[in-house]
Amino acid sequence: MRKRNISIDGKILSFHQIYALQLLEKFVEGQSSGSYFSYELNLITKQGARHNLLNHGDKEYLLSDMVKLSRLFRVPVWNKGVGV
Repeated sequence: MRKRNISIDGKILSFHQIYALQLLEKFVEGQSSGSYFSYELNLITKQGARHNLLNHGDKEYLLSDMVKLSRLFRVPVWNKGVGV
């Protein structure tokens, strides 16, 4: 069986080191551009380290990528507080 890896934050991580994906929702108060929600997808390792994968203002776009990555890595998604 081939070992699969991901390069993130200048480090090489084995898929086996990935514990979960974390989805966060943030409300950004803008000055001239107005306020908006921003969505952040993080990778959580078994050691507890968090690495940012994606940031996007379009929730549906990010959710689509989140599902694909969750299936690829075969890990659960933590999305407390973010309606799916």
